[in-house]
Amino acid sequence: MHTRPLLRWWGALVAPVVVVALSALLARSYYLGTQSGTPGLFSLAMQFPILAKFAKVWLLREVLPIYVILSLLGWTLTAAMGSAFLEQGWRNDWGGWAAFKATSGGLALVHAWLWWKVPTAIWVIPGLRQLPMGLALAVVPLMGLCLIRWALPRGRRAWGVTLLSAVGWWCLAQAPFWLQATPVMMPNHGGKAPDVLVVAIDGLRPDVAYQEGLATFHGEHASQAFTPIPATRMLYSLLWGGDPIRFTSAHIMPDVEEYEHKARYYTLQAAKEVGKKVRFFIDDGGTIGLSHRGEDFDQIGMPANGWENFINSNLSVHLPIFASWLDLLRVFPTTNPWAAPDRGLRTAIERGRGGDWVFFHSCLTHQPIFLNRLELQGVEGLTRMPASRMEPIPSVFAVTQSIAASWDERGN
Repeated sequence: MHTRPLLRWWGALVAPVVVVALSALLARSYYLGTQSGTPGLFSLAMQFPILAKFAKVWLLREVLPIYVILSLLGWTLTAAMGSAFLEQGWRNDWGGWAAFKATSGGLALVHAWLWWKVPTAIWVIPGLRQLPMGLALAVVPLMGLCLIRWALPRGRRAWGVTLLSAVGWWCLAQAPFWLQATPVMMPNHGGKAPDVLVVAIDGLRPDVAYQEGLATFHGEHASQAFTPIPATRMLYSLLWGGDPIRFTSAHIMPDVEEYEHKARYYTLQAAKEVGKKVRFFIDDGGTIGLSHRGEDFDQIGMPANGWENFINSNLSVHLPIFASWLDLLRVFPTTNPWAAPDRGLRTAIERGRGGDWVFFHSCLTHQPIFLNRLELQGVEGLTRMPASRMEPIPSVFAVTQSIAASWDERGN
């Protein structure tokens, strides 16, 4: 009888910890090298103990469990196939190192598949970002296959098990996208269409919006409306009856009085008094400041409260496995390179049924924008181009003379 049936699983538990720790270190290296734009904001935030503590709790409570569960499932598939096709003795002889090597290889395959879907996400990975994208997308899966093969004993059957294991890991990598492809099903609150439906998209150029058909929609159009950035708080606060003096100031984050509900929305209060149901949905609520403000609305939907949304839309690119599951784990669809672009709008429309005033705000066009494989089909020489060439300039202050002299519009 085998004497260590549980102890030898340590490799499948340690491998995801190593991968998450390495991802965190690479993310830290990326942000420390940038002092402007959103990356510069994160670099500054690392200096505050309260945010550093939050990051540790977030990694342990949200990120690591996803990686551990996926790793255990992946290694179970590999071990099951090895037991079915390899020599009888292997079933009882494999140890922790075999589990560690095969699980690490499987996680590399999952990352390779997610980067294949969104190749420009590689630009946040020091080292890989400088390689031609074709080479970077080939090196990672080859490394993963070699690690799995290294975990298995010699013999021709081992290569077959390696390929079958790779298919199993691919299924795990694709699982969140299969699940997201299912239609959004929400309770039908009477089926009544709202009296007012407001859809806003941050960062959408007016010429592009009208070119794509915005002009054909009924309603009032303001094609020459310009506001300071960020405008989210100002726009909705004025629409909802906020004090213009307060909300025309262009500071980024909500102030303490907004979170304490001392900044009142008089139009929303008047609507509530006459029985209007006002619903607000946003896929990245980092600047709107609606935390615990449910009394003003019939319903609110956002992925997370306040500045925690920056994790969904920015930090998650450094943890692709975590990012790929975010839309399924958040209470409302979010924004990241692997999120479905239309899921937030579809969810807002479904949850808006039965309401009177329905607002949906999308931040999908916020910088940085990571182009996926389909969006890159028309780019010539893509496989020879390093991912760093597709990285947008984070701020006008980051434009040096050398950058201006060799400007590449693909990174604009």
